[in-house]
Amino acid sequence: RLQIKLGSNTTLIGVGSDAKLVNANLVINGKKNVIVRNLNISLPCDKYPVWDPEDGDNGNWNSEYDGVTILASTNVWVDHNVFTDAPKTDDQLPIENGMKKQCHDGALDVKNASDFVTVSNNRFELHDKNNLVGSSDSRTTDDGHLTVTFNNNHYLNVSDRAPRVRFGKVHVYNNYFEGSRSHPIYKHQYSIGVAYKAKVISTNNAFEIAGASSCPDIVKNPGSASMTGAIIDSGSLLNGGGPLQACSGGG
Repeated sequence: RLQIKLGSNTTLIGVGSDAKLVNANLVINGKKNVIVRNLNISLPCDKYPVWDPEDGDNGNWNSEYDGVTILASTNVWVDHNVFTDAPKTDDQLPIENGMKKQCHDGALDVKNASDFVTVSNNRFELHDKNNLVGSSDSRTTDDGHLTVTFNNNHYLNVSDRAPRVRFGKVHVYNNYFEGSRSHPIYKHQYSIGVAYKAKVISTNNAFEIAGASSCPDIVKNPGSASMTGAIIDSGSLLNGGGPLQACSGGG
């Protein structure tokens, strides 16, 4: 388990189809012009998750360390990687305090007023809290920043946060979302989270989610109902059916 801290003007590229990082957290903090490509990232499992009794209705376990963490950085491209919990999937985690002792954090998070970040042609699979854009409702310095594009990614059995957005100006287009509301381990909860002051454009995404039937199954505000964001969609389809224009709106 380690953190790999990348510098500016750096490309980290895996050579061959078996280039792999296991239990490592790639950190891009305060940097510019960074590319991460062609890696199989087995997401880190925190040895010491922390119990927070105030998290949710009954408390929850919280862990550190994402697969990739982008902080206060600009011009970052994350392309053609695979992110997965495997081999340490959530069904192997113990139950303590009546809750799953979650050892995974995010797959790829973008925070602290980062700008001009592109996440493209990746596969995100077998994970819960996948992509966080904006870390807190109280971090108002993020407003006007967090310009991020997610395009041509495959989300396979990802429970939520694909992505979850606060403050950011985020374009989500040409992505394929595949999952099930009754998956035995990674049950689909929602795909795009439109939280406080989010400004999301969704274009030509395909959602194949067994058990999903309408926009609220795909797009939701996972935060406080009084802390709203906005989304507009064009051309996206749910289970091969009609478009999701009903998802457009917000405060």
